[in-house]
Amino acid sequence: MDNQSVKSGNPQEVKLLCEKGVNNHQSDNLNEAISCCAQLSDSLQAILACSEDYYRFQSDICLLISEIYIRRSEWMKAEEFNEKAREIAEKSQEQIIITQCLDRHGDIKRMQEDWSKALDYYTKSLDLKLSCVGRNDLGISHSYELLGFVYFAQGKYQDVFSMFEKSLKIQLSIYGHNHASVAAIYNNLGAVYSHQAKHDEAISMYNKSLKIQLAVFDHNHPDISTSYANLGNCYAYQSKHEEAISMLKQSLQIQLSVLGHHHPDVAATYNNMGALYNDRAKYEEAISMYKKSIKIQLSLLGHHHPDVAKTYNNLGIAYSHQSRYEEAIAMHKKSLQIKLFVHSHDHPDVANSYGNLGNVYRDHGKQEEAIAMYEKSLKILLKVHGQHHSNVAKLYGNLGNVYIDQGKHEMAIAMYEKSLKIQVFVLDYNHPDIAASYNDIGTAYKHQGKYEEATSMYQKSLKIQLSILDPNHPSIAATYNNLGVSYAAQSKHEEAVSMYEKSVKIKESVLGHNHPDIAVSYNNIGLAYHDQGKHEEAIPMLEKSLKIQLSVFSDNHPNVAKSYCNLGNVYAHYGKYENAICMYEKSLQIQLLVLGHNHPDLVKPYNNLANVYSSQIKYQEAISLYKKSLNIQLSVFGCNHPDVAASYNNLGLTYLRQAKYEEAISMYKKSLKIQLSVLGHDHLDVAATYNNIGLAYSNLSNHDEAISMHEKSLKIKLSILGHRHSLVATSYDNIGTVKREQGKHKEAISMYEKSLKIQLAIFDHNHPDIALSYRNLANVYTQQGKYNDATSMYEKALKIQLSVLGHHHPDVAASYNNLGGLYYYQNKLKKAISMFDKGLQIQISVLGQNHSNVAATYNNMGSVYSDQGKYEEAISMHQKSLKIRLSAFDQNHPEVATSYGNLGIVYRNQGKYEQAISMLKKSLKIELSVLGSKHHSLADTYINMGAVYGDQGKYEEAISMYKKSLKIQLFNFGYHHPKIARLYKNIGTVYDLQGKYDEAIFMYEKSFKIQVSFFGQNHSDVAMLLDSLGNAYIHQGKHEEALSKYEDSLKIKLSILDLNHPSIAASYDNLGNVYSRKNKLEEALSMFEKSLKIQLLIHGDNHHNVALTYCNVGLVCAKDKKYEDAILMYEKSLQIQLSALGHNHPHVAKSYGSLGNVYNLQSKYEEALSMYKKSLQIQLLILDHNHPDIAKSYCNLGSIYSRQGRYNEALSMCEKALKIQLLVLDQNHPDVSVSYYEIGKIYDDQGKHEEARSRFQKSLQIYYHNHPDECSRDNISNNE
Repeated sequence: MDNQSVKSGNPQEVKLLCEKGVNNHQSDNLNEAISCCAQLSDSLQAILACSEDYYRFQSDICLLISEIYIRRSEWMKAEEFNEKAREIAEKSQEQIIITQCLDRHGDIKRMQEDWSKALDYYTKSLDLKLSCVGRNDLGISHSYELLGFVYFAQGKYQDVFSMFEKSLKIQLSIYGHNHASVAAIYNNLGAVYSHQAKHDEAISMYNKSLKIQLAVFDHNHPDISTSYANLGNCYAYQSKHEEAISMLKQSLQIQLSVLGHHHPDVAATYNNMGALYNDRAKYEEAISMYKKSIKIQLSLLGHHHPDVAKTYNNLGIAYSHQSRYEEAIAMHKKSLQIKLFVHSHDHPDVANSYGNLGNVYRDHGKQEEAIAMYEKSLKILLKVHGQHHSNVAKLYGNLGNVYIDQGKHEMAIAMYEKSLKIQVFVLDYNHPDIAASYNDIGTAYKHQGKYEEATSMYQKSLKIQLSILDPNHPSIAATYNNLGVSYAAQSKHEEAVSMYEKSVKIKESVLGHNHPDIAVSYNNIGLAYHDQGKHEEAIPMLEKSLKIQLSVFSDNHPNVAKSYCNLGNVYAHYGKYENAICMYEKSLQIQLLVLGHNHPDLVKPYNNLANVYSSQIKYQEAISLYKKSLNIQLSVFGCNHPDVAASYNNLGLTYLRQAKYEEAISMYKKSLKIQLSVLGHDHLDVAATYNNIGLAYSNLSNHDEAISMHEKSLKIKLSILGHRHSLVATSYDNIGTVKREQGKHKEAISMYEKSLKIQLAIFDHNHPDIALSYRNLANVYTQQGKYNDATSMYEKALKIQLSVLGHHHPDVAASYNNLGGLYYYQNKLKKAISMFDKGLQIQISVLGQNHSNVAATYNNMGSVYSDQGKYEEAISMHQKSLKIRLSAFDQNHPEVATSYGNLGIVYRNQGKYEQAISMLKKSLKIELSVLGSKHHSLADTYINMGAVYGDQGKYEEAISMYKKSLKIQLFNFGYHHPKIARLYKNIGTVYDLQGKYDEAIFMYEKSFKIQVSFFGQNHSDVAMLLDSLGNAYIHQGKHEEALSKYEDSLKIKLSILDLNHPSIAASYDNLGNVYSRKNKLEEALSMFEKSLKIQLLIHGDNHHNVALTYCNVGLVCAKDKKYEDAILMYEKSLQIQLSALGHNHPHVAKSYGSLGNVYNLQSKYEEALSMYKKSLQIQLLILDHNHPDIAKSYCNLGSIYSRQGRYNEALSMCEKALKIQLLVLDQNHPDVSVSYYEIGKIYDDQGKHEEARSRFQKSLQIYYHNHPDECSRDNISNNE
């Protein structure tokens, strides 16, 4: 530039320089504009000296420079030159210029959001104008408008309307109704109504403005284009998207016709259209519009223009919505580079770009990067605006949002409170932004589970909104919605529905019935009904929501996908899995179409589908979908993101359901590691993972580790949520369940009662979770043998479930199953079958034929049929169960092992011992491979194998199995647990069978001590132990001690069991046996008849237990020498056994033996021989050849051969018997004594008296060993 020509003072040069400065200003070449103005200021004095024109021109230049600095956001420089202009105007007493300077001061303060000072300057300007011009002057109209803008920013809408209406009145008085300035005021009024969400009033104002413009302008005037754009935006807010697009297209058409295709205003309209498409989630169309805009801007404005930066910013937002985060970041960085080139590094627009980058990083799950960007932005804003600026407050709000994402709720609240403090300082207390901050704080409290505090914040927000906004404002609707969410989380479902209904009423009045926000409200109401278990009310609400979404959006809109997803959730919860899958797949297809195959929003539909497949036991399909989710998350978020942790948790749960516990724990620990590093130690997600690990350890019978995990989870929940929260109740339930598995029933009940107390306090009393608590308590009462208490709890649970869930829900089926199990434990077998059948019918109708729950019910029914002696039906049930489990699970699944084990038990009851062992070994192999060597399930299998070996007479193998089981149980439960007591009893029983009566009694007494300390005196297990002690005493010939134990047992049973219980019948049988041995035959017969009456009542005529009682009666008849009656009883017994058990059962063999005994007493030796041979034939077929029962049969045969004089055969049989007995029984067993006696008798009959005496002495020694009292009496008698 030639400065000399300017300094010469040539007026023409000055004029050219002035024009150049204005052009540069208008073209955004602000540095050039300032340079021109500075040169003008230097040259003016030479031309104008101190004339009036000089002062006016000088003040104009200062105002121009001030405006340039305003555009550069250099507020201090702007104020400096504005103040110079004002000083110059005051020297020349130019009142109008002074008012312009006051208005400019107000503008600067308004841009700095210093509303009180802006108001002060505008008011001073207005007062000065009123003093020097008339009241109907345009300058006064302008002042009213400026004041209106400040009031608008402060949210003082009544004052806004007052100012704009005053301005309008002046304009109308000057121009009349058809003037562009009047149209502009109508436009401003429309903007205020639009901000209040009074869209109909806004449209009315915009239409008034448009009508004037059409009357005074050519139809292609830019102001008309602006009005169409305003109307388009308003229609967009009402979700009238077609009308909105139509308006924006009309606006664009005008611009194209007037301005051509390459004009900044055309670019701006493309930007507006892009924003509209973006709001409709039509991201590709939005990006297309933004790209059209930027193409124009780059060609006209170059690569370093602020408008180009804005469009890059918009593109970044659209890419972010598509989760194209890298592209979004690239756009925002381009925007940032332009701003850094155009402005200083400390410019608010630069701060805005850092904020936008922070938003993308937050959406991307990169919280630390987001915080870094927000802090950069905050640092700039603090430098430019100071602490007390609304933009600073917004940044604190953004930081709070990130801390919420990280689960750092206290830090989030601190940020929100900083934001609120600024807003209270800067704004009027009753401002919408302050209400929004209370909403943010409320949301943080809600995330913490502090629902009372959340509700308080929402109510504060609502109070402000109701005082300043129209009662039908969307913000008020949003706060009602937030209150509804808070109430729903507290299970205050009625209050929640009330809030949602208020919200929807407002939305309908403002937005009409077909708006997406209405759909959201219907969705929330539906979910509230769902939480209440009101399935019938929930589905119609969700369907209404979907119907609106489909009418407003295209079929492939993300909101439509969400509606399908919500419907799927409800169907899944109610066990309608096919309906759920249909909904989830519809949702997934939309999202794949809109978002592509690698978007994080696909994770939810994949997970939802996986959850349903998991519920259907389709684990491979579930795992495949969970892995798809995980792969998306890893590619989008990297390895260390909370969502990745959630996917590991989902995989862990699926492995847990498959009983792959080690794999489950591995997944959970991966999840935990991520959560601890990202979320810290006090986060609810961390608590949930500790809980999951606890469940896995519990399944592995690692109870101490399980308790430790659940207690860690509980500690976190208590610190975050307080004592009255459903998640805290869940932790108490989980701890209670582990305690129950440990047999620590009192501690379990304490935990369950804590849980129930919380649930009753926070839920409606008909809530499904309360039903689950009742079921948990019932399970413990059942284990304690408190059947009446258990029945009461199960019935309470069932009543709730039927009222809430209806008659066809899996949870209702589970309750019927629980009742069936309870009846089974009480031996009310018909009732048990009835309950199981009810449960089964529901399960088949809801879950289908091949569900694991159906398999479990078949298993339960099989156990009942087995106890009824209906072995074929039992096997059929267990085989059905096994078939389902083999198809649903891996072949090495614990439930498959259970089915093999149950089949083994039935085969044992049938006397098919080899098949039983085969099944149990299959079960054991699976359990060892899946559960390891220390799991309680293995202990149960070892017990069952021990029982079979005991029946086979393989006593050492039996004891070996019981000791293996004992070792496992001691590891899991310690020394003072009922399971340990039962094992001592089992080992005692084997010792009893071996004739090791002292060892047997020692085991029984150990067991008795544990049982009594655990259950108290009045428990069925204690009674059964007394029966075992009685058996040992009776085998020792201690009849009085036996009688005492049997009577004590009966007394307990009569106090706790139904009078017609099989266990009471067994006690009468035991008493009958003692009386029989004491030769009190009438008393014996009375006892057996009592037993028989009960057995016939509960089992009918054809049960093996009835057969055993007929046997007992037959024995009494034989002792009373009523041989024909005895034979009649034995034959009755035999017929039942042949019918119930088949021809090759140990009980059948015993019946043949008993008949042989009677024929022997009748001296019907051939008949006796025939019976004994039949008995032996069966025994040799099914029992180990060294079984004591086979020894008895050999002895019986020897006795007959001896009586027939067939001494060699007799001796051979008896010696075979003795050999077996000495091998498997104690040397002092009564059966050994009998064999020595029979051999002695044979020798005596043969005249071999020495051999006979030797055998008789051995027999007598054993007898006296077992009956020491009789030995003492005989010695006294001999001495006398």
